[in-house]
Amino acid sequence: MIVPLIPDTAAWDWDILSYNGATLVLAAAPDLTYGHHFEVAFTDLSYLALPASFDNPEFREPTAEETAYVARCIGEQPRVLVAFDIDAMSGGGKVSCLVAADACEVREGFVPRGGVGH
Repeated sequence: MIVPLIPDTAAWDWDILSYNGATLVLAAAPDLTYGHHFEVAFTDLSYLALPASFDNPEFREPTAEETAYVARCIGEQPRVLVAFDIDAMSGGGKVSCLVAADACEVREGFVPRGGVGH
């Protein structure tokens, strides 16, 4: 399994730029009002557990339990598994998020709001 390195960026606002069931593109910027500076594109998704928008994700290695859980859900070991934690919207604490796919690509460069990704 490959766990891609998501660069540490100054982008704290994240949202789903596009999602069609097979491909997910996340966009990030310090402020998404006018555009984004950073994208993470996942192709051939097999598992997805994250909110539509979130702030300040803390990317990390998936735990053994998370890896085993996703493998049971999809019937095989994922090629790419990304894990991150975000602040819960209410009640404090952290919420764990997972994305499993066949491939992941990190893209950098400004894209104006309403613009097409790279």
